[in-house]
Amino acid sequence: MATVDDWNWNEVIPADEISLADEIKGMSEIHLSKKTGRTEDEIKQLSLDDNLSDTDKYLHIAKNGAMIQKCSLVRNFKRISMGIHREFCFEKLLGQNLKMEPLAVQREVGLAMEEIISRLPVQKVNQVLELAKAFIKYKNEEISKIWKDVFISCIKRIPAEEVRVKILPEAIADLSLGQPAQFRIWTGRVLGTSICRMDPKKLDLNVMQKFINLCEDTDYEVRKSMCFHLNAVIKSIGPANTKKHIYPVYVELLKDEEISVQTAAITNYTNYAESMEQEQRISTFIPYWKKIVEDNNPKLGNTVAELFGLFLWSAREELKEVDKRYFVAYYQTMAVSNDQNIRRFCAFNYPAVVKAMKPEMIENYKLEKLLSSFVHDDCEAIPISLASFFHELTDMLGTSSYRILKEIFSRIVLSKNKLIYTPLFRNIQKILANFSKDATFKQGNNSDSVFKLILEKRKIFDNSPNIDWRQHLLVLNSFDSFLSIVDPEMLYEQHSALLFRLVMDNFPITIKVKAIKILVSIFRNLRKLENQENLLRQLLDSLLLSKLIDATEPLATRDSDTEVMAAMNRFYAQYGLLNQETCCQKSTNTPNNFDLEAFGGERMKVSTSNESLTDTYLFYTYKWETLDPPAKDQEKEDLESKYFVGLTIKKKEIAKKVAGPPSKKMEPALSRMKINIPKKQESPAKPPTPTFKTPSFKKDNPPAPVKKEDVKLMEVDIKKGNAANKKKVVTKKSTELLNKK
Repeated sequence: MATVDDWNWNEVIPADEISLADEIKGMSEIHLSKKTGRTEDEIKQLSLDDNLSDTDKYLHIAKNGAMIQKCSLVRNFKRISMGIHREFCFEKLLGQNLKMEPLAVQREVGLAMEEIISRLPVQKVNQVLELAKAFIKYKNEEISKIWKDVFISCIKRIPAEEVRVKILPEAIADLSLGQPAQFRIWTGRVLGTSICRMDPKKLDLNVMQKFINLCEDTDYEVRKSMCFHLNAVIKSIGPANTKKHIYPVYVELLKDEEISVQTAAITNYTNYAESMEQEQRISTFIPYWKKIVEDNNPKLGNTVAELFGLFLWSAREELKEVDKRYFVAYYQTMAVSNDQNIRRFCAFNYPAVVKAMKPEMIENYKLEKLLSSFVHDDCEAIPISLASFFHELTDMLGTSSYRILKEIFSRIVLSKNKLIYTPLFRNIQKILANFSKDATFKQGNNSDSVFKLILEKRKIFDNSPNIDWRQHLLVLNSFDSFLSIVDPEMLYEQHSALLFRLVMDNFPITIKVKAIKILVSIFRNLRKLENQENLLRQLLDSLLLSKLIDATEPLATRDSDTEVMAAMNRFYAQYGLLNQETCCQKSTNTPNNFDLEAFGGERMKVSTSNESLTDTYLFYTYKWETLDPPAKDQEKEDLESKYFVGLTIKKKEIAKKVAGPPSKKMEPALSRMKINIPKKQESPAKPPTPTFKTPSFKKDNPPAPVKKEDVKLMEVDIKKGNAANKKKVVTKKSTELLNKK
């Protein structure tokens, strides 16, 4: 029996020596041509030498590259032309063989020319113009359309004399032949663009007549297209030529028997209204719109509803009170039409109608009643439109915004359709800011009811698994506005738990960051020191402080004032003051310097560097003891004395605690907070007396410094928690020095 060693492996595994060698080498060593399936010449053609300059690489790709490489090169033509000579790019990269390139390359070149034509010199624009002529009559409609746009852009860039000599004769000659409708439409576009380049004083009547003939063409598609060129021509040829040549044509188009032509004429005529003279608006524009309303042609219903806001805004100064009420009544009729498209256009035009009729007159014209019909409409697009411009309505209504819009606001907020309430929450901060201008909003529990309404929406989000995190973020944005409206103590007591849950639970990082910012804002605005310290301790207990200051481990013990103040010091160094408006009316933006009003009317500067916990405590002690109403003169002296005594004792306590050796558990956390821990003293039984900075007063009147010998310390046990405080007794000499300060 044959063994495995006796087998002929060449017969068992039919493989030649080369393939076996390749398998032994591994795929990384197989020749590139076998991996790509291309020949050596093809690989060289598609490869670039690293020693080539950028310009040579561009040229090589433009000449020998594959289609996808050329398309990529053309798409980046604008960026490439900024780095090398623009004319060189144009000549070499585009070349003369564009017709031989694939359609995708021709398309990308046309789009690139459209983009950079405004930056090319006039000489190169003429070359692009000649190149565009070759593609105008191209069989591919997409390529032809793109290069027609390039041709029109070239007409706008070349000198007017060249337009008169080169462009107009060819366009008129082609027009004289029996060309199809699409070609006449293109010729009308060329004539309209060319007339806009002409000097009104040297207007060629023959060219103008050709343009008018196209406006009166037998094909309604040609007449419709010419309507879109009339406004530009009117602005170019001046009032005299307009009145003589264009107005008679415009009138005929406005009365055209074909609805599509009449619609195009009405649209362009209304868009031109703001450029009209006041006399013309009174004599022709307003009477024409009156006739449209009286005729009430159902075929023009959508067009009239779409343009109604623009019409009222353009004619707001010329409309009489009777006319205003007439048109508003017609608008209210359209707003409850059976056609949902008409209702949708009416909702879209509502801000324009309110602004044209003046916002303070909204109740006089009974326009506020339409809002209820809009928000309850069965067509989804109508309440969405209302929610999208709701913030604009609050802007316009100002001091009466909440009174008029509160029911509509509640309806949109409680909507179950996220497409409806999302646009409103995107502008919730602006809406609430405008509501706060209304005296009604601040009366009773109105502001609280709005806040509860938003919180109710937040609870609905919690119970809806399909709600996107972006919706949560939009609702949280409202908290920023309520910080200036709702009592921050109430926010802390009732809603801090929600914010902590958002930070600690499995929510996206964007939600966590927003919740942290809100907690910081609440922290700044809290008035009670007890709530402030409790919130800070919650931050420490929830590991939130480690997220804020890049620490990785919690503090081992969190009940001592030293650790809380150390954490608070670092917290403020990153996020700023508690309440800059209350505490630091002239504070600088530097987080390490606070400008305060010290007792006695003097100013002092307190450093918040991590090396000085005592100075940090000085700031907080000052803040909370000066929030009370101003005391009488006698009480003021007692308050100053009490303030200085308590402050000095507290500074000495903290300095002793920091000077002592820290616990091993505390060392990692304190080191991450970058607090300089003093080295252990050789004789711990007698620690050196800590030094601290005294408040710095005005330079022009520096007081005499208070010496340590002038202050006698007397220890008094005061029960406060589990800690023992020390109280200072100020001698007569130190009291006199304080009075001088």
